[in-house]
Amino acid sequence: MDHVRGPVDAPLTLVEYGDMECPFCGRATGVVSELRNRFGDDLRYVFRHLPLLEVHPHAQLAAEAVEAAGAQGRFWEMHDKLFAHQDALEAPDLLDHASALGLDLERFARELGDGTHAQHIRDDVAGGEASGVEGTPTFFVNGVRHTGRAGTDELAAALLRTDPRARPWSAPRRRPHPGAAPRRPCRRRPGCPRSTGWRRPPTSAAPRPGWTTGSSPSCAGPDAAGRRRRARCWSGEVPVSGTSSWCWRAPSRWSRTRSPGTVVSSTWCPWWVPAGSSAD
Repeated sequence: MDHVRGPVDAPLTLVEYGDMECPFCGRATGVVSELRNRFGDDLRYVFRHLPLLEVHPHAQLAAEAVEAAGAQGRFWEMHDKLFAHQDALEAPDLLDHASALGLDLERFARELGDGTHAQHIRDDVAGGEASGVEGTPTFFVNGVRHTGRAGTDELAAALLRTDPRARPWSAPRRRPHPGAAPRRPCRRRPGCPRSTGWRRPPTSAAPRPGWTTGSSPSCAGPDAAGRRRRARCWSGEVPVSGTSSWCWRAPSRWSRTRSPGTVVSSTWCPWWVPAGSSAD
């Protein structure tokens, strides 16, 4: 059974695989304490054993001592005491720690001598190895193994990033204009000062003086001076009846809409050309 600090049903979970003699695990206790203060009842912290016997010869017995204290309801007190006194993990030292916590020393010593909790330690080690844990401390944040620096800010960011309560964000999609053809890239014609590409035409627009407007308010006809404007037209719309609009159809030429009802393309070159001129 796991040992949990914090509400069992907390939405955020931080699991640590640690070694009671590992100095880095000792430093990590301060990080965990800061995270618990920061997240409060939203965080549950789980500690699992992973004694590295090759480098920490006292880690196995210390882990069993913590479990023996846990059998008497003092797991976290012994956990904190041993991490605070990592230089005192011999058997006599463990008995002194148990006495300071007011544990039943006879039961405590018997369980240590019999190896009562050794199987629990082996189960934690097997679970860690199955999850790819190779060193200590190793953290799992909401079920995801944390890689990189395990500082307070890094683990806090990982907890927020994997918060199961957060709604996934998706960028809003632009609605296409009714009847519009697939969007074409905005291109420029030599001599054209700029090309604005796609824009939604206004739903209602008053015609300017001298302009002829019809079913598409973004298409303009000759003005009073007889000039034609190269106007913007949306694919799927029809040009103004009886007028001529210049609209982009291909990268190399401008084409002219010759009759009402002709479907045109979708780019705008905002400049005037004299009446009677022709386009390439």
